[in-house]
Amino acid sequence: MLANNITSAESTAIPNEFNFASERMTRPIAAEYLGVSLEFLEADAFSQRHKIPYIKVGSKVFYLKSDLDAWVMAHRIGGAI
Repeated sequence: MLANNITSAESTAIPNEFNFASERMTRPIAAEYLGVSLEFLEADAFSQRHKIPYIKVGSKVFYLKSDLDAWVMAHRIGGAI
């Protein structure tokens, strides 16, 4: 048994839990963040040519900052990280 009546699930909790509300961006904000046009993101969502990850909730589209950062780094050319 753990001290102070903490369950084993609570003791293994991740300190930086994912927070959808603070990570999400609308498509116009994501376009500005990436430095591309809104039309570029709309076209990519349709064609998946660049495979920029997004989330669709009903008719709404969201992008996660962490996904966009990872996508940018995965497409980096040259240089050391």
